[in-house]
Parts: sequence; C-alpha cells; structure tokens
Amino acid sequence: MKKNPIILLLIGLLFIGFTACKQVDPSPTPTQAAAASSGSADFTRYISIGNSLTAGFTDGGLYNAGMEVAYPNLLSQQFAQAGGGAFVQPLFGATQANGSGFLKLTALPSSTNPSPTIVTETNSLAIRGIATNGDFLLTKYTSRPLNNFGIPGLALATSATAGYGFDNPAGFNRFFERLLGTSDATSSYEAFVEANFDNATFFTFWLGNNDALGYATSGGVTPITPTALFTANLKSLLDKMGSAKGAIVNIGSVTSAAFFTTVTLASLQAALQAGGAPANTPIWITTGAGTTREATAEDLFLLGSQTQYGLLGQSTAGTMVGPYGLSSFNPIETQHVLDKDEAAAANTAITEFNTALQAEATARSLAFVDMNTVLATSASAAGFTDPVGGLTYNTNYITGGIFSLDGIHITPAGNALVANEIIKAINSTYGATVPLLNPSLYKSVIISQ
Repeated sequence: MKKNPIILLLIGLLFIGFTACKQVDPSPTPTQAAAASSGSADFTRYISIGNSLTAGFTDGGLYNAGMEVAYPNLLSQQFAQAGGGAFVQPLFGATQANGSGFLKLTALPSSTNPSPTIVTETNSLAIRGIATNGDFLLTKYTSRPLNNFGIPGLALATSATAGYGFDNPAGFNRFFERLLGTSDATSSYEAFVEANFDNATFFTFWLGNNDALGYATSGGVTPITPTALFTANLKSLLDKMGSAKGAIVNIGSVTSAAFFTTVTLASLQAALQAGGAPANTPIWITTGAGTTREATAEDLFLLGSQTQYGLLGQSTAGTMVGPYGLSSFNPIETQHVLDKDEAAAANTAITEFNTALQAEATARSLAFVDMNTVLATSASAAGFTDPVGGLTYNTNYITGGIFSLDGIHITPAGNALVANEIIKAINSTYGATVPLLNPSLYKSVIISQ
C-alpha cells in the first residue's frame, strides 16, 4: 500500500466549513439586564469548585487568556451586577502568561498544505523547574484570597487525598502544587478549600467529570471511580460549603465530547480507501476485555490517537505480524479505542454520578444545572441554539464552536453557554435576576498569528 494519507485526510475534512465559525472579540462589558438582583442568594464572596473546566484550561493548556474567559470569571462579572464582589484567579505573571503552553491553530488547509497547522505554544511559559518525577513544575501562586479553586485533573476520587499536590516521584498534580506553600504542601484539595473558604457566601460546583473521563480518554485503562467513593467524597466536600448557597452542575456523556466523536470508523475507512485500500476495509481492535474483533460504528476512536491511526496498514507498526489495524494478528491496541462496552460502562457510571449530584443538590436546596442534557442537545443534528445571541452551536470538532483544539475542554463561547445555564438555574432557584451573557460575542476556535 502506498504512503497512508489518513492524518491529512482526517484532519483536513474536519475543517470544511471552518470559515463559518464566529471569530470576534468578547464584548468589553457583559450584557446588561434592566434590573439585576441576587434574590435570596448572596454573591458577596463567590468561589468556584471544580477541575480543568472550572480553572479555564483550554486548547490543551492552562494560560491567562483561557482563565480570563473561564465560566466562573464570566459568572462573577454578571454577579457583580447583583452585588457580587471581586473574583480572584491564580493567573500567571505577565511575562509567563502562556502558563503550561497550549495548542494553536496557525493555518487552515490549502492547495499546498492539505492539513491544518496546529502547533504548541512554547513562548512565555510559567515553568520554574523539573519535578522529582521528571515533569515540569509551574510557577507558584500563593496569594490570598482566592476565588477560583479549579484544578485541572482533579477528580472526586482524589479530592480528599493528602499530598495530592506534593512534589513526589509517585505522582502528584502540578496544577494543585503551584497553589500550595510550605505550611500546606501536603494538603488535600478538600482541606485546601476549607482552609481558604474565607466565609464564602456562594459557590458553584462542577466536579466529577474526571472520575469517568480518565477512564474514557485512556481507552478504558484508567479505572472508573467507584460510585460509593464518588458519593462519599462529594458529600464531604459539599459539607465544607457550610450554609453558603450555590449551584451544582452535572456531567456530560462521553459521547457528547468531540474527543470521542471526531474520528469514526467510517472516516478511517475512507482515508484507507483514499490510500488504495478497498472500500469499507475492516479495522481490527483489541477490546477492554482483551479480545480481538473488527471495529463497529459503536466503538469510539480517540482524537488523541490520530498519530497512531496514521500507522494503519503499515507492517512495521504494532507488535505482531500483519498490517497494523488491518489484521486480527496486529490490531489497534485497547488504549487507542474506547470500545462500545467501555463506552457503555463510562456512561453508566456518569448516570450514577449524576444521580448522586442531583440528590445532593435537592437535599441541600441548591440550584441544579443539567449540563448533560445541554451537551446532548448540542451533539444532536439540530445542535443547541442560544436564545440570546441567536447562533446555533454543536459539538463538532472546531467548527461546532463549543470544544477547543483538545476536543475535551471548551472555548470562550462554550464558557459563555455554560455560564448562562448556571445563571438560569440560579435565577430559578433563588428568585434572582442575574443577566445572561451573549455567547455570540465570545470567540470560538481562532487562527493564531
């Protein structure tokens, strides 16, 4: 077979219609309501509990421009119109504004370059050294008070783990480590939140995604958090919120994220056919159960494994005899595919997690945000039409407007959509009139200069 064009074709096809995406700067001032009020809520000191989505992680990295349009920061701007106070985020210094680095789209496909150009930002990073496990350490942020407690990679399974941010060779979270000083170096996330709660009057809680997402993005290798542990740590962390009012956001299905829906069996087979293979060439995978079988349309191919898929048909790839992925003797490894049974297991766990989240919201008289339904609507053929700006969004990679270049985390426009759903639930639960944002005024994926 001649040189495989899979990566070029797959990525190139993703960008058809890209120029129709909204590419405008955010409005300098949020959308104003006629009369904003907090109702029975109190936004004087608002804090946000969560993971990467809460932190403003996007395009595969944590950096200032992403944090500035994180949904909690957008919420705080709207809360300010109803008595809300300052909202402090752990931003990097001006000379290190690009933080951990991130992905950038620098060019669209053209006649001379059939694939888009996506590169990693390597300038103005916030790297202070190398950790004991060989990873790099981020510049510390230990100023207080702090309002955004979002930690990329955090799960409810690890929220009560002592030493979760302590630099040790056994593993730790560098995004949490950068927030810790000498006195709390071995703190758990839960203890850290409690210590820095500072009489918060309102909170948002969007945590638990990684308890199933880690399993899904690893192709079923990383274990799913047991529901009992998820629920116990959920209750314990929410207990630290005391009498503060707040909103709990639930978790979206893995089949709603572009990371799992962009590369399909059909697109892989089309790319193989373009390289000279027969139409509908069978592709072989190793399942999570350890068996080998032909892939079906129900199996999910991971966006993060595109390079691996580019090796399809090569006899030098894989570990056994036969063309890679095209032979039962040399299938795609399990970590590169979330097979249909693994996808079902992930979504079953998410259903159980969402039941626990809603139960706690009800028991504690908190606002509840059904983001799972919003994302499912966005993933449908009709998409999700925002009633404020009038644009329709979907979960397609890049062109849909919601998911960033990493296929998991959301764009500024996506953050505005999330903020609005939270505001709707707050207004309904607490009789508030917090104004909505106009998502059409916020960027989707853009071409970087």
